Amino acid sequence: DQFYNECLPRSCTYTNKQRRGILASLLLLIAICGGLNKMFRILIPLFGKIIFSCIDWWKRRHTRHNHPSDDITCPCTHISIPYGDFINELQVDAFHEACSTNAIFEILTDGLLGLDEFNLSYGNDFKVWKFFFIDSLRLLCLLAQKSVENSINVFLSSTMLINQLESRERFENEINNTINQFQKRISISFAQTLDLLRMTAQGNALLSTFSSNWNLSRAGIDAERNTSFVTIPIIHNNTEQNTSCSCATLQTCTMPVNLSNSNETMIIDGMVFGCNLMETILLSSLSCLYSETCFINLRDLLDAPPRPVKPLNDSLTRFSVNDTIETMAYQMFIESWTSNVSYEKFYESCSPNYCVYTYRSRFDVLEMLTTFLSVFAGLSFGIRFIVPYLVKIFQKIKRRFRIVPTQ
Repeated sequence: DQFYNECLPRSCTYTNKQRRGILASLLLLIAICGGLNKMFRILIPLFGKIIFSCIDWWKRRHTRHNHPSDDITCPCTHISIPYGDFINELQVDAFHEACSTNAIFEILTDGLLGLDEFNLSYGNDFKVWKFFFIDSLRLLCLLAQKSVENSINVFLSSTMLINQLESRERFENEINNTINQFQKRISISFAQTLDLLRMTAQGNALLSTFSSNWNLSRAGIDAERNTSFVTIPIIHNNTEQNTSCSCATLQTCTMPVNLSNSNETMIIDGMVFGCNLMETILLSSLSCLYSETCFINLRDLLDAPPRPVKPLNDSLTRFSVNDTIETMAYQMFIESWTSNVSYEKFYESCSPNYCVYTYRSRFDVLEMLTTFLSVFAGLSFGIRFIVPYLVKIFQKIKRRFRIVPTQ
């Protein structure tokens, strides 16, 4: 007791060294093996799927171009830019041959028919109104060409609203779509104008020059010797199709056009005689003017001397040889367009003061695995040094607050 009092130990530590028994070691080994077996049964199929999917992904990545997800933002100084500032060229590359050359005039006058006497009594004979046909088709072509020119000028003077610079690919796609919509829009507008003129002529029962829709009949004379007339609708008979129609009820009422001499009459392929000159032009086709056989037949009918005039070239048009002039007119006789857009001029017009570039990328599997192992190794290395210090701190705190029994 005196020795204990002189020693005055602050604390006592009791260490009991004991080896596990055989049974405990065996049970621990079985538990570890069972746990590992269960874990491997779950993880190995999962790892197999991950490995094979990574291999497939790696192959796909190296067989196609990798497009990183990037974003560049360049606010424009000018948010309203006229299309004419960066569209160098926008024009019709070619119109139909009937509009771009004098082929129709040469074929129907010098090449084939010549000029016969003018007689309105044979309304559906092409010799009577061929020059009206040629002049009207020429005016229709000029109207289409002038409309295209005016529409292009209006489009180039209009502005594009944009708040930031776009990439070259996106800019070209948007401008090409805008130009395509413009080309479709002007054709639709021109077709609507023609439809308005046609409906006006039909709705107001306007008389045709060749009396092809209405006949004037004298109704009588009043007391003041004023003569009154009434209009009687004309019935067109189509002997080929065994049909008949009236311009009073049907705007597209037509009959075949013929060409005759003193002994014979021949129907011209594609040509029809309509309710008025506009309907005659629009509802006819130029199929005969593409065919050399049709030329020969017409020359034989008229005993006309052969002349070096070539028919229309069907390889120069995107339209079918059997398409009506209405079909071509609704497309404004346009064969092809030419456009040239400059991205550099668009950049100059935009004039961005600064740009912000953002790059977004997804981790590769290998990069993710490397990052995970690095983090795991770092944590493991750090814990190996931190844990002993934490244990010592915990022991000091425990000893400080430990209650020591007094004698």
